[in-house]
Amino acid sequence: MRNKLDWLKPADYVIGLVFTVVIIAVSIFAYRAQTALHLSRERSQVELTAKVFSKTLNQDLERAVGVTKALDLLVDQAGGQVKDFDKYGKKLVDNRFIDEVFLAPGGKMTQVYPKRAKADSGLDLFNDGAARRDSALYALKHRTPVIQGPFTLVQGGWGFAVRYPIFIKRNGKERFWGFGCAVTKVDRVLKVSNKSLLKLGYNYRLYKTVTPVAKKYTLVMKSKGKVADPVRYDFQTANKASKWYVELSPKGGWGADGSNAKILTAILVIDAMFAVFIFFAYSRVIIMRRFKKEALFDEMTQIYNRAGFDHAVKGYQWAHPDRPWTLVMIDVDDFKFFNDYYGHPAGDAVLWHVASSMNQLAHQHKGPDPIFYGRNGGDEFCLAFMGKTADQAAPLVEEFAGMKKLVHYESRKISYTLSIGYASFPEDGQDPAEVVDHADEALYAVKLAGKHGCQHYSSKEKGQQDIRSQLGFTLHELTAYNPAGLVIYEAKKGNPRILFVNHAMVTMMGYDDMWDYYRNLNRNHTRFVDPRDDERTSQVLFKIFTGPVDGQKHELRYRVVAKDGHSFPVIANVKLVENPHYGLIAYQAFIKDLPANQ
Repeated sequence: MRNKLDWLKPADYVIGLVFTVVIIAVSIFAYRAQTALHLSRERSQVELTAKVFSKTLNQDLERAVGVTKALDLLVDQAGGQVKDFDKYGKKLVDNRFIDEVFLAPGGKMTQVYPKRAKADSGLDLFNDGAARRDSALYALKHRTPVIQGPFTLVQGGWGFAVRYPIFIKRNGKERFWGFGCAVTKVDRVLKVSNKSLLKLGYNYRLYKTVTPVAKKYTLVMKSKGKVADPVRYDFQTANKASKWYVELSPKGGWGADGSNAKILTAILVIDAMFAVFIFFAYSRVIIMRRFKKEALFDEMTQIYNRAGFDHAVKGYQWAHPDRPWTLVMIDVDDFKFFNDYYGHPAGDAVLWHVASSMNQLAHQHKGPDPIFYGRNGGDEFCLAFMGKTADQAAPLVEEFAGMKKLVHYESRKISYTLSIGYASFPEDGQDPAEVVDHADEALYAVKLAGKHGCQHYSSKEKGQQDIRSQLGFTLHELTAYNPAGLVIYEAKKGNPRILFVNHAMVTMMGYDDMWDYYRNLNRNHTRFVDPRDDERTSQVLFKIFTGPVDGQKHELRYRVVAKDGHSFPVIANVKLVENPHYGLIAYQAFIKDLPANQ
């Protein structure tokens, strides 16, 4: 862009106008996206409120059911012949929650309290009215209390009636005696819930089926304010004998908190400033917005994090409790090496590649049952094949294990391996926690066997908790406290470069520390060999290096020269290993040998 602006020509105004239109269009899209995101969050909060409301309502309904349970106990203690019912009824009605109580032997109401409810005396729950009949038959069949209603009360208003089936024992046999009933007004039951919703700033409508078998819902109670585009939440009582749903919406409407207006105002102000700047300065300003990522996704790999993965699996299991599923635990072998040797960006590239491979597998095998995958944290990942047993998931696990594990980072090709263990529900565990534990045990069985493999959980893994302690020692502990000297170097003739030396070797050779050891030997393994044994030792090592890598141990005896110049004999055990990062390397362990004259 020019440093100094000339007078604007007509064409420049056209270009400025085009840019302004583009920015306005982008702003409109951003406004809609932002308001949609805000609306989604607001609706999620309303749904959470509805869930809390349902729990509170259930607790209030349980109070009414508790009164009928007291009637059941009263009949049982009286042997089915309750006398002076008014005395007991007064105690139950005096709790300011229940309006009326009844006893209905054989389904016919004979004992009623208080007196104002005497008009209901003589009603037959099995024959007087379809709602009474359906509720009574359901309660009797399922031996569970039923909340009938709402219906119009004789004394006015809406109410519920709790029908509790009572069974008593006669001559050692249990038989149906009748019902204990309690009536309460709707506004009493919903007093607390109604106040809490209004206080939180919501309009609502509450619906219920009059009987357990009814399909039609009846309006129970609603707020004075209008319910607009509500969130609906369906729920049941604890015994599933009563179906409800509630509709909620904010009193002032969605977005009534002014956030939408604030968003729009901010965007219009920025657009106006930008348009003026383009018209009169002929430059462009790019506005970028970054959205907060969902709490259920891993920021780096863009796949589920542990919380998101668990949520997805539990959601499927809740919807399909009898369906099998297989959990796969995945661990990147020696991940710390990539961070330490190549740098953390390379380690991140490996993690991203694992996530990309899981995504590829899930898309290739997309079916009616989902495949969930996520990152537990660090270098640990997880896969879940929903709807599949371990045998059905095994080919997919093996396919994933067989995918190419090669990362192109800058100008390097970095290969890596995975340890994989898996277990299935319900074959290997009766609940998710047990499946996780068993998949974890299978994973550590692979690690204990040398890593780079996959294994299904079996009873053989049981009891491996003890030997899993082998994984609890760090490389530093294993090398620093090992009494034998250890040197790892490139297995090649000439000047084999030292890759690692432990503390015991540094001490044996009389050096101050590892850096003193490297500096004096110039990282060349053969420099400490006594010149008298140098040629013989080099020939033997060359023969070993050019031979087969068969895991065999080779023993050498020669003299080495310490830092202070004195020479002493050692026994050196050599083993060749193919390393994916360094190629052919030699592990050489040293112990001091006795002089020949001893």
